[in-house]
Amino acid sequence: MCKKLIIKDLYIFSISEKKAKHVHFENGINVVTASMIDGNKRGKSIVLKTLYHTLGADSIFDAKWNIKDKINILLFCIDNEEYYILRTDKFFKIFNKKKKLLYSTTKTGKLADFLYNLFDFKVKLPKRKTAELVTAPPAFAYLLNNISQDGMNGSKFTSFDKLQQFSNYKENLLYCHFGVFNDTYFALINEINDLNNKKNILQTDIELTEGLLNKIEKDSNDVVSVPIENINSLELEINKKELEYKNIYQQLNKSKQKLMEYRSVKIELENSIIEIKEYIHKTNKDLKIINKEHICPQCNSYLEDPLLINFEKNNELEDYNVISSSNQLELADIMDRIESEEKKYLAFLEKADSFTSKLNIDKKTISDILKLKAFSEMKTSLLDEYSQYKISLKSLERKIKEKRKIKKNFDDQKIEINNMYYREMLKDKLTFGLEEVTDENIRDVTSQLSAGGSNTPIITIIWHFNLLKVKNEFNKEAIKFPVLLDSPNNAEIDENNKEKLFKYLFENIIGDTQCILSTLGFNSSKYNQINKEFNVIELKNPKYKLLNENDYLKYYELFDELLNKTMDDNI
Repeated sequence: MCKKLIIKDLYIFSISEKKAKHVHFENGINVVTASMIDGNKRGKSIVLKTLYHTLGADSIFDAKWNIKDKINILLFCIDNEEYYILRTDKFFKIFNKKKKLLYSTTKTGKLADFLYNLFDFKVKLPKRKTAELVTAPPAFAYLLNNISQDGMNGSKFTSFDKLQQFSNYKENLLYCHFGVFNDTYFALINEINDLNNKKNILQTDIELTEGLLNKIEKDSNDVVSVPIENINSLELEINKKELEYKNIYQQLNKSKQKLMEYRSVKIELENSIIEIKEYIHKTNKDLKIINKEHICPQCNSYLEDPLLINFEKNNELEDYNVISSSNQLELADIMDRIESEEKKYLAFLEKADSFTSKLNIDKKTISDILKLKAFSEMKTSLLDEYSQYKISLKSLERKIKEKRKIKKNFDDQKIEINNMYYREMLKDKLTFGLEEVTDENIRDVTSQLSAGGSNTPIITIIWHFNLLKVKNEFNKEAIKFPVLLDSPNNAEIDENNKEKLFKYLFENIIGDTQCILSTLGFNSSKYNQINKEFNVIELKNPKYKLLNENDYLKYYELFDELLNKTMDDNI
């Protein structure tokens, strides 16, 4: 049986205002609503955006809502285990039900590792410049389940910020969620690519050897009829060959120059990483003094409240960690370049030695050129090489064929996925009369979809819901995250399509997956025919004043306990 994540309670705190907001959610369908007449700007979108934001995604908030000065706490449940997660800016703390601190970090990558262990589900994607798989931040786990009011953009994932660290990630992400793309698949793709590269190199060697053999054959035929007086012409031909192979040595020099430049950059990066590491060590040492002794490391004065300087130091650490990470990434890249260039250099050197041994004919003994024995020996040597190249090529082609047979199993799964996706999208296209969406555009999960005007939220929602249906069918063991829909009818949809859209949402929620949506003037009586209960959360606060003093006083103890708890308190 697959796991399921249920959001139970959200707490938003503002220390500067001494205000807070608590919202309780049920397992099932939750509707955050406000008056149809003047219910805008009450905070519906803020509530929904804060949920996955607290769980490690970076939601996109309105400029008026300063998310950096908010402290958010979320109580969530995975199966029967409850957890608290606290987020303030880039700092996260995770607790169990008894408020024991389990983990804290300022890195979404490390947060992802911890959460993915809880989820028993992991999103891994290839890096931008290499095929190396890395763990993706938590936002990539929630993308199928989150549709924000500002993210109604057809089949583009635009509900979260900072997704650009992976280029063209859509296909890899979707098939990862569907259970097709995994470590085994990407290892297989890397093997096939490596074998194809080796095959291309071999084919180049074969073509070069065939060219040399043809040249020798031609020269051998010409030798018999070459009179002695034409030796000068033969000498010119030899000089011409020498010029051809001088190009190899020019390539050697260029490669050598590149290696010198790369190694110089490598030394600079290594020195920079060491300096930053020393600064991070010193700052961590300062933080220990601040937290333990409440002493300012700059002026040695006593600190009544070290929280501010704590944040400043942590922000400095974050900045230097980012620089360090960037330097390490550049260092890894330059090491790859050095390794690649060294291989090129050695290959050029080997070619040069090979050509030198085969074609370096002594000009002083030019009469030897007339001896067919020299051509015969060269031809024999090249034929041996040619034979070995052909044997190696057949071996590579056999291995590639075997790997492609294995890959076909993955390709067959993709075909099944796209067949189901097409059927579901076609059915929904007809239901909503989306004539501008062509059948060709819905045959592949990676295809771009768009619709004009009031159909934009409709096409966005049915795309997400059908992706979730596919995931549920082909990756049944994957955890079910709550489906979040912020103002699904935000565009000017007519009343008929509006009710049809909500009916579609409620009827297509998979199993007992939790759903949290926001809308104006929600009336559950319109959907009595749907055999589901609704937890209606009506926001009656004044405009732009989601937070209030009562919730701050009521839940301050929880806030204070979680914010200030450390690992030492667990002992």
